[in-house]
Amino acid sequence: NYGQVADNLPPPDATANLLKSTSIGKVRLYGADPAIIKALANSGIGITIGAANGDIPSLASNPNSATQWVNSNVLPYYPA
Repeated sequence: NYGQVADNLPPPDATANLLKSTSIGKVRLYGADPAIIKALANSGIGITIGAANGDIPSLASNPNSATQWVNSNVLPYYPA
């Protein structure tokens, strides 16, 4: 799991390098931060991108909102 609610977090590139140096194969992201997604792109580490709690009602009730969220937060980085 990789969240960003903390002080003094290392930059995304440093975190990605640390993860690549281990046997970790998958990471859950608590948010769709483009810097983190880009840092993990082409790393061989699979990611699950979590939506913000405030987005859940709209994503669950409106297919167009869900499509827009995926188009904005997933497709620009897929398949990397």
